[in-house]
Amino acid sequence: MPAPNQVTVLFDAPGLPPGAIGPNVSTPASVANNNSLNPETISLAVLTLGMILIALVAVGGFTVLAQRRLRSLGMLASIGATDRNVGQVVRANGLVVGITSAVLGSVLGFAVWLLYRPSLEQSAHHLIGVWALPWPVVTAAIALAIVATYLAAARPARSVAKISIVAALSGRPAPPRQIHRSAVPGIVFLVIAFLLLGYSGGTNGGTGSGGSLELVLGLAALIPAVILLAPFCLTLLARLGRRTPVAIRLAPRDLARYRARSGSALAAASIGVMIAVIVAVLAQSRYADILDPAGPNLAPNQILVWTNLGNPNTGPTTSQVAAMTKSTDSIAAGIGAQYVIPLESGGAGGSANLHHSGSGRPWTGSVYVATPQLLKDFGITPSEINPDADILTSLPGLSGISSMSVQWCSKFGTVTAIGPSDSRISSSPCLANGGISNPVIQEIGALPHGVHAPNTVITEYAIKKFGLENTISVQGWLIQTAQPLTAAQVHDAQSAAAAAGNVSIESRNDEPTSAELVNWATAVGIAIALCILAMSVGLIRSETASDLRTLAATGASSGTRRTITAATAGALGLLGGVLGTFAGYAGVIGWLRDNSLNGGISALGNVPVSNLLVLLIGTPIAAAAIAWLLAGRKPAAMARQPIE
Repeated sequence: MPAPNQVTVLFDAPGLPPGAIGPNVSTPASVANNNSLNPETISLAVLTLGMILIALVAVGGFTVLAQRRLRSLGMLASIGATDRNVGQVVRANGLVVGITSAVLGSVLGFAVWLLYRPSLEQSAHHLIGVWALPWPVVTAAIALAIVATYLAAARPARSVAKISIVAALSGRPAPPRQIHRSAVPGIVFLVIAFLLLGYSGGTNGGTGSGGSLELVLGLAALIPAVILLAPFCLTLLARLGRRTPVAIRLAPRDLARYRARSGSALAAASIGVMIAVIVAVLAQSRYADILDPAGPNLAPNQILVWTNLGNPNTGPTTSQVAAMTKSTDSIAAGIGAQYVIPLESGGAGGSANLHHSGSGRPWTGSVYVATPQLLKDFGITPSEINPDADILTSLPGLSGISSMSVQWCSKFGTVTAIGPSDSRISSSPCLANGGISNPVIQEIGALPHGVHAPNTVITEYAIKKFGLENTISVQGWLIQTAQPLTAAQVHDAQSAAAAAGNVSIESRNDEPTSAELVNWATAVGIAIALCILAMSVGLIRSETASDLRTLAATGASSGTRRTITAATAGALGLLGGVLGTFAGYAGVIGWLRDNSLNGGISALGNVPVSNLLVLLIGTPIAAAAIAWLLAGRKPAAMARQPIE
């Protein structure tokens, strides 16, 4: 670039004292402090949540392992080991597993980092050292892996230490204790989460931006609520399954009998589904807010060329527009453009502004002029346009929203302030009659749908009616190609714009669409639930190995054994979907109930029903089908207990 307007210098200054850092110098610490949602914070939150899920699954694994080694532990106790010594054996097991997993995970993660680093350097346009890693996150990951597995082994250690020596040496599993599991503690945590999330969403006038601590605490309270409600749901399922066939009835009965294992597995699966439900519902409601559209800024075959010159009050001169038009045509020719559409606005130095004065998010979309060329290039004929229409839009539902007004200023640019509530017109320093309430808005789907594309335009009829013919100014150009733009074409356009100096380029960003975000959340939720069930069902069924041996000895077919395993996986999948959806909805409703910025409770009218049905129905069906295919193997020893 012949004359760069900004230079960023990256330098290494280890041990630089805080007092020596000037106001224009940014360090990793200062950037992290200025942004609470920085990558390190997000990584730590995801890491903590992942370790909670791992700990819940590991509880069942260490419990089953302690039961299988019951005779060995009884032998230790018989030669003088105390209850504390026996418990330490199980805890040491958890510690060894945690250290081993931390080492293996660190080695694997570092290997992936070495493979990814060249690609990251290319996208970041500067070198990155091999050891330039977020060490607080890495250290926390290693520590949490060890702590999670150690704590997961603590509960089985306490339970196995209470078994008598004679019972342990006999090798017979202790009968499960019938403990009454009340739903009250879980409901209490659920109510606390609901209140905290409601306070967070209702702060700062219902913007949901003033209670970050309450938001974090509310989300954290949902996790113990799910964990405490899981055993109660298992008991309820066992009661509902009393009239089912024997092979199906055994599954919920065993789940309720061995709640120490099945309860933690159900809680982990439910938390995975809960996260997917929260992400899917909030994403759908946010993307459906047509007053502040979210998503990709442009289509894959579009780029925007913006003007870099011009007086803010009068706009660019005729000669400047001609020079920028020439630069734009050169850029378009270089990428093989199909259309080059000028984006014009009414109002010198600004544009006519569509304003919403009701509750909810403010209008942030630009309103360009629906020129004949723009309408023609998007395939819109004059016969499709209502002669009385003031605004054309591709946003569904915008035409039915009340409290809309068109504002403009023919001298000082766009006006955001409004006058008295009864008139809703722009105030001084604009000219008289600088706005109109309740314009006629027509929905036309042929207009583009990108957030920064001309998805909302003002008709030439309105331009004449409002007297803005003499204030039309060029804001930029929309270049559209027949095929999606490649990275090389975008790079060539940016280079050409930088060489010209009077225009700048905006290409498609990485924002996902609503469907992509919701579908990914659904897929990840199902994957987490299925992985947890795959790790847990085998452990749960191993607790009833003696029952399976008895069934096989009395002539039960492989179909019966398959049915029991499939019913176990399907029941856990169904309960996980129901409990996770219920907890997720409780959190979403709590946050939205007083949150006027995000539409309040009415935002739940845009629920992704199909995705939620996939979570509720698809998860148990997939779990049952996989369990049916993988189960059915005849036990090796049917009539006796295995000898260690």
